[in-house]
Amino acid sequence: MPPTRTTTAQSRARNKRMREGPVKRVFMIAERERPETRDLRTQGLGFQLRMTVAAGAAVGLRVTLQRANYRELPRFVSMARELGVRQVSFLAVDVSNPHAFARLDNFSHTLALASEDLPVLDALIDALERDHAHDFEQRFIAEPPSKLRRMREYFAALHGRNSFPAVRCNAPEFSAVVGVDGAVAPCFFIPAASGVTAASGLGNALTSAPMLELRRSIRAGERRECERCVCSMWREPGEARSAPMAFLLRGAA
Repeated sequence: MPPTRTTTAQSRARNKRMREGPVKRVFMIAERERPETRDLRTQGLGFQLRMTVAAGAAVGLRVTLQRANYRELPRFVSMARELGVRQVSFLAVDVSNPHAFARLDNFSHTLALASEDLPVLDALIDALERDHAHDFEQRFIAEPPSKLRRMREYFAALHGRNSFPAVRCNAPEFSAVVGVDGAVAPCFFIPAASGVTAASGLGNALTSAPMLELRRSIRAGERRECERCVCSMWREPGEARSAPMAFLLRGAA
């Protein structure tokens, strides 16, 4: 995704709308190819995080772990504390789906961890579990250590060292992704159904015949994208109905 330039005036206007509007929780995603933590503290995303926290929103930071940044795993947690966010979460970089997270350009499979990185990641997760036990208990770190180790298994599977972790997900039943072009997709990894846009209303898009068929195929396990999903989510049926979610993807204009 291209960087976004945000002026102080724009940030203040956005934060005013946030204070007065219905938005109470915001996730900001760090997925640059080389996201050094000092940049997140002092520039770009770090500035936006501080401004959004100051506006009173419950801000979460989501970090995409990849070969360029995985060694900074403990530092991301410390940085999240410094920035004042409510929660930090981690997911593995997706190198299987060219359309994931609204990619517009080619991406490199070298973003994934190499075989020699796996023991290093093991040690980092062990240290995080030992040194940040309280952060896990309080769910400041969203994923438990077992789920962080699933990311390790995902990277190992890319090298044929084990099977991909089993995926349990019903996210398309309670969430949707709206692209900057208005296209409505069931999740970040499966493309939008042909011709389905939010132009006539999100509700109409979600109940259209193509979208209903797409969700049916997902429930039936017919989508290959789901086999290697790095961001699965499961909610019980009652919970899913009571808490719908929608994501707006920022992309190139």
